Amino acid sequence: MIKLCKNLIYFVLIFLKKKNYTIKLDIVNVELADGETVRMRELYRGSDLAEENGWTDEYLDECFVAVRAEYDAEYDGSKTFLTSGSIRQNFYLTKDEETGLWELFDNTTPF
Repeated sequence: MIKLCKNLIYFVLIFLKKKNYTIKLDIVNVELADGETVRMRELYRGSDLAEENGWTDEYLDECFVAVRAEYDAEYDGSKTFLTSGSIRQNFYLTKDEETGLWELFDNTTPF
C-alpha cells in the first residue's frame, strides 16, 4: 500500500512537471504523513463530507491516507500564479474498495 500511494504522488508531481509553466521540478521526498492521516481521519469522522461519500469510520481507518511531498520548483511567473521555491504539500488518497486502486481525493495548497 505504501509504495502504491507514494507512486501515485510521484505521478501527480511528474504531471505538474510537464505543465508549460513549470521550468524545473525536482522531487525531494515523498512519504506517508501519519500525523496528518490521523488528524484528517478524525476531522472527517461523522462529518457531512464522510456521509456524502459513504465513508464509515472503518473505511477511513483502512482506506484514507495522507502523503506529504517535498519538492523544489521553478515556475514561469508570466504563466502561473504558483510560487517557485522549496515546497511541501499534502495529498489525500482514498482507496476504491471495488478495484483496490488508490485515488487522489484532495490536496492542500503548497506550503
